[in-house]
Formats: sequence, structure tokens, C-alpha cells
Amino acid sequence: HPPNAPNYPYNLDAVWEEHFGFIPSLTGRAVVLGEWGGRNTGDDIDYHERLSVYLKSKGMQSNFYWCLN
Repeated sequence: HPPNAPNYPYNLDAVWEEHFGFIPSLTGRAVVLGEWGGRNTGDDIDYHERLSVYLKSKGMQSNFYWCLN
């Protein structure tokens, strides 16, 4: 799922859904993404923005973001 995929970063929604996004609807339990972030430059900006949109769409607003600028 590299940044050079033609539909990056939108291809990541399926990856996140496969790994953790399905949990709330399947179990009724909350998911808190422990921490995420990094350098907010280049392709990372697209990644961070898309993950933020995805988390909000799944009702997973509780998490920790680390910016290493």
C-alpha cells in the first residue's frame, strides 16, 4: 500500500477496515488508536489527513497524535 499506488491515500481505508475498523460494528466495543503520527511532510500529510477522516467516519475520535516536525 505504498504512496505511489494510483488511488493513494484512499486505498488505505480498506487496509484499516481489515485490521481494526470492523471491530466496533462486530463487537459493539470501542476502539482507541493508541498513537499515530510522524513527520507531517510529503506523502505523510495525505496519510494523516486520510486517517483522520477515516477515524471520524468510524466514530474513533479518541487517540493520540504525535507530530515530529
